[in-house]
Amino acid sequence: NIELSVIFPMYNIAKYLPECVESIRKWQADYVEYLFIDDGSPDNCAEIIQHYAGSDSRIKLLKKKNGGCASARQYGLEHARGRYIGFIDPDDYIDTTMFKKLFERALCGSYEIAYCGYNELYESDGSTREIPDLYGKPYSIGTVNQESINRLISYLRVAIWRGIYARDLIERNNIHFYTDLRRFDDLPFKVEVLSKARSVVAIPEHLYYYRLARP
Repeated sequence: NIELSVIFPMYNIAKYLPECVESIRKWQADYVEYLFIDDGSPDNCAEIIQHYAGSDSRIKLLKKKNGGCASARQYGLEHARGRYIGFIDPDDYIDTTMFKKLFERALCGSYEIAYCGYNELYESDGSTREIPDLYGKPYSIGTVNQESINRLISYLRVAIWRGIYARDLIERNNIHFYTDLRRFDDLPFKVEVLSKARSVVAIPEHLYYYRLARP
């Protein structure tokens, strides 16, 4: 019984992969699956994931021909079994409590979307910066108000990897990634899930680390 599926599109990120994997493994829930999509990567991403999968049955490696991030995310979406779906870019990493907190908060009120804050991580000097966004009321207590949810379409930053999404929300509205988009494929996904969501809740903590080269 899988409650949460997390999708990782992999291409040329072997350098960062161990830090990402270690950050997700520390939550010991057995009802989670981690789907690593090898998008025809020329490096040894697949071998690294196979190594971790040997000691953690929640980690699964899926391979496909190179098609870009959108196609890798879509491939993962088509193979996901969870009640909720999450995403991570595997050159990033998370606070070890992130998915636990998101999942518990989503269940407490049956929210279709739960999201948290994130940090920018600057690789040039190792510094981080908390990114301001819409984390306060009514989102922090949860909302079903359509006007409030619609406000997120325009004003919430595009960062789909700091949230989880009910699979029922995705399937009943035929939401998918546009595989012909080579960049910014997360923007239409963000707009579509928020335009169709019946309920949203936010955790006002910065639990995701988004890697950038420099401030």
